[in-house]
Amino acid sequence: MDTSEFELHARIEDDHWWCKARREIIFEVLKKYLPPNRGKTIDEIGCETGGNLKYLKKYYQVIGTDHAPEAVRLASKRVDCPVFVGDLR
Repeated sequence: MDTSEFELHARIEDDHWWCKARREIIFEVLKKYLPPNRGKTIDEIGCETGGNLKYLKKYYQVIGTDHAPEAVRLASKRVDCPVFVGDLR
């Protein structure tokens, strides 16, 4: 994502229909293979501005990782969990 879009994304991702529908689909699949368990830790790699982390946190321990420092800064403001700059490598 272009870094200039992070502020906009952070403002709309909780309520935008596409983001909400995508999140619901992801969570249904995730719950099927990894039942909710507050003892399990999930690292969302590519967490962007933290929208999914807010919802995952209801069911699991969460950590966020994104390659863009601006996304990490915004995610850290939006959700109370560790968020780091990084990638799969």
